[in-house]
Amino acid sequence: MHDHVWESSHPQSADDRGVPSGQATSFVRRALIAVGLVALAVLIAGVLWYAVDVLMVAFAGVLFAVGLRGLSDWVQQHTRLSSGWALALVTGAIAVLFALVVTLFAASIAQQVTQLTQQLPQSAQEARQRVEQLPGGQQIISLVPQIGGGGQQEGGGQQGSGGQSGVASGIASLFSTSLGLVANVALISFLALYFAADPDLYITGAVRLVPKTRRKRARDVLHTLGYTLRWWLLGQLLSMTVVGILTGLGLLLLGVPLAPVLGLLAGLLDFVPTVGPIIAAVPGVLLAFSQGSTTGLLAIGLYVLVQILEGYVLYPLIQERAVKLPPALTILSLAVMGVLLGALGLLLATPLLVVVLTLVKMLYVEDALGDQIDVPGEPSA
Repeated sequence: MHDHVWESSHPQSADDRGVPSGQATSFVRRALIAVGLVALAVLIAGVLWYAVDVLMVAFAGVLFAVGLRGLSDWVQQHTRLSSGWALALVTGAIAVLFALVVTLFAASIAQQVTQLTQQLPQSAQEARQRVEQLPGGQQIISLVPQIGGGGQQEGGGQQGSGGQSGVASGIASLFSTSLGLVANVALISFLALYFAADPDLYITGAVRLVPKTRRKRARDVLHTLGYTLRWWLLGQLLSMTVVGILTGLGLLLLGVPLAPVLGLLAGLLDFVPTVGPIIAAVPGVLLAFSQGSTTGLLAIGLYVLVQILEGYVLYPLIQERAVKLPPALTILSLAVMGVLLGALGLLLATPLLVVVLTLVKMLYVEDALGDQIDVPGEPSA
């Protein structure tokens, strides 16, 4: 009787329930490990999210390092220079060219940019008046927001006191933006030099993070990414140059004011596909309409013609050596990266899409699904 009461008053152990104590301990250990891994993944994701700007700057450094390395390899193939001296020659030539451009054209470009910002509001008003005179112009204007209608204040004293604080905040914002831009450019330049000087060091380090059985494939993927980005960047620079020259010359022949700086703007913004050319065309068309309705319509035709030439002649030539970018995915990547990361994300959206599509083709379509597809630059099996 007492033994029965004693046994019922004590809880059963793991062994009494038929569960070995070793299995219970192992289960608890696996659960703790799983929770720890989830917490670590969340922590890493949070750090990456807050450091995404730094990662984007690093990717920009890699992108320009690929371009520098491509130029230095070309110089090395056509000369007897070593890779280090070839890179030094390319870097020095770029620095000298940049210094010459700044010395010869910086003052003129700055003056024209100032004139452009001063003339755009007046040109916009003149363009509005001329469009109103065209057939259906009233309907077109009704779809466009009013220009300069909401920025004035009724009280003169309030405007004066608010104007000083507005000017001060504007100067502070401009200084902060300029300082951040200079810092990013300097960081990207140094990263590009270090990556281009010894790319095998970083490639080998990345490959060693992969299991030994997959290291050869990992090295092939990295080399293919370098090849694809190199040809994409070369084609993009060629396209930007052609677009800038044709736009500048065309506007100059039409008699549009500030044609050189408008051509330079069109060439620079062509780095951002789809969105950049539209933004670049706005000031050119406005200034052209200030010279007359016919000039404005001809300017629109010029911008459209240049984009047709780029889309049907230059772009297919670029795609022969680089990955083909579906237009819908390109626009979607621009929208997503622009919303998430602003201007820097908008600039790097297309090369990031190139990287993602190459990885999907090689690691998923070829390795996981087993399909054989043509990936430019992929080493033969």
